[in-house]
Amino acid sequence: MPARATVYCTRTLEHLTRSMLWTALKQADWHTLAEWFGIENEEAVADAALQHLQLEPAMPESFDWLEIYYRPEGLRPVSVKRFVQGDAEGHVKDMREELERGAADRSDAGLVRVFTHLAQVQEVVSIEFSAQPWNDPGWPMGEVIAYEVARWVAKNGDGYVEDHGRSWWALDGWTWKQIDVRSRS
Repeated sequence: MPARATVYCTRTLEHLTRSMLWTALKQADWHTLAEWFGIENEEAVADAALQHLQLEPAMPESFDWLEIYYRPEGLRPVSVKRFVQGDAEGHVKDMREELERGAADRSDAGLVRVFTHLAQVQEVVSIEFSAQPWNDPGWPMGEVIAYEVARWVAKNGDGYVEDHGRSWWALDGWTWKQIDVRSRS
């Protein structure tokens, strides 16, 4: 089962292209990011993933659905899917309902902040990656790549990110800031 990061964007992403994402992926400092994520032997792991790094499909230039390969053929890539209009509205509605059901206090400042953001969302991007250990040396980079894509999307679309652990994040420049949303636990 894949892990997922979801980016809720208040600006449209129609200006983004596959080539722009590819440029961002090529410019990322993967060794530093792997170290920041706490990956052991980060340089070797990043290098193993970079040997396989490719973005599919090669054409067209749209940013609607992409897969980022970073592992040997046949293993799960990072999948990026963009939802617009009615599909995005459905994702937002489902998330609002989920947050309302789990809210400890609906007046919680973090929850209000997320609800305010969700009310303005135009597009949603879902990023799926493998969180299960595999034998190939590059597998831990899936999470790193997924969250670097999430950062890039959030930066370009004024997005908030719900991570695979159900926490909420906003960007302050290029730095993640957690939004404390209190829930019934």
